[in-house]
Amino acid sequence: MTVTLKSLRAAEAFQEIEALHGLGFNYEYDKNPFLTFLDLIGFSQENYGQSFHKEPELDFMAMEYLADALKKYGRNPEDAIRFIELLLEEELD
Repeated sequence: MTVTLKSLRAAEAFQEIEALHGLGFNYEYDKNPFLTFLDLIGFSQENYGQSFHKEPELDFMAMEYLADALKKYGRNPEDAIRFIELLLEEELD
């Protein structure tokens, strides 16, 4: 069975990561908590060859969303990475 963004959303498997992704649209690039998340899990370095934020600045709400997303990632990193890839692909469409 092929894992799709739609199937993962339906299962609410990674709603914390998707919530952080959505929250990121409310921030300027240099303060985007989703990009900080990508840095912390090594995704940005592995896929883009660089980190997005050297010294992130996060407010309390962003820290809460980031903590939830990191916990979800920690429980299932491989599927979380696949979900992130699908989420970013959708953003480009």
